[in-house]
Amino acid sequence: MNDRELGRRVAYWRRRRGLTQQILADRIGRSTSWLRKVEAGVRSADRLSAPDSLCEALNVDLQTLIGEEPARSGTVCIDDAQVEHIRNAMERYALDAGPGDLVRLRRQVAYAARAGVQA
Repeated sequence: MNDRELGRRVAYWRRRRGLTQQILADRIGRSTSWLRKVEAGVRSADRLSAPDSLCEALNVDLQTLIGEEPARSGTVCIDDAQVEHIRNAMERYALDAGPGDLVRLRRQVAYAARAGVQA
């Protein structure tokens, strides 16, 4: 994998985890400038400790980060962060709320569908 592709994957997982470049850089003990260059593909992140630090901070395994994901069953969820977000959303649901505004709900569904296609 080339530096640009690795940088894109680091940026993707950083955003997916809701982290800023500053927070991720702090977690791995690097500067924001270093991380920005890695994400842009200008600097290589293949030093011995960098990939391991990035994987740990992003909560992904090395195979996922470098794009060599093993085949997995559709019934297995490997992303604990997403499970936590779903759990939190379900716990916030008010059971005593009446039916929602259908026009508003339709707009929200359309927005979610567009966002899913663009992701």
